[in-house]
Amino acid sequence: MLAALRRRRADMATISRVLAGAEQRALADGLARAGAEHVILAALDLPDGSARRVFARAGADPDGFAPAVAAQHAAALAAAGIAADDAALQERIPPAPGHPRGPMRSDPSVERLLRDAAAAVKRDGTPLTGAHLVRAAASQEHGTVPRTLRHLGIAPGDLIAAATAEISAAR
Repeated sequence: MLAALRRRRADMATISRVLAGAEQRALADGLARAGAEHVILAALDLPDGSARRVFARAGADPDGFAPAVAAQHAAALAAAGIAADDAALQERIPPAPGHPRGPMRSDPSVERLLRDAAAAVKRDGTPLTGAHLVRAAASQEHGTVPRTLRHLGIAPGDLIAAATAEISAAR
C-alpha cells in the first residue's frame, strides 16, 4: 500500500511538471491554451528520458518535433490566409499574457491525452512516464499532433509501438 501511495505521488509530480511545461510552451507560442503537442514537448524534457527514447526507437529525432509543431501552426495560419510573420497581424493581436492566474487552460486534446495515459498507467501497473504521454498523444486521430507526425514522416502506429516497448523495457 505504501508503494502504491509513493507511485501515485510520483505520478502527480510528473503530471504537475508536464502541465507546467506545456503551459509555458503554449504561452511562448502566443497561445492561451496548451494542446497535446505542448504536452509532448514538455514530456521530451522529463528527466526520465523515456519520451526521447520513444522517438529514437521509432527512428525519429525528438529534437525535430518542436520545429515541426511550429511548421504546423504556421500552416494553420497560412490556411486562414495569414502569414506567420504578418506584421499587421501582430499589431492586431495583443501580446500573450504573462503567467495566467487560476487553473491551467488547455484544449480538449490535453484532457483526452491525460485520461488515456492515466488509464494505461492503471492498466499496466507502471509509474507514469513520458512514454505514456507520447503513446496517448500518438493515439489521437485529429489535431496538431497527428499532422505533426505526418509532417515528420512518423506513422502513429510506429510511435505507439515504440512507446509500448519503452514502457515494457522499464518494468
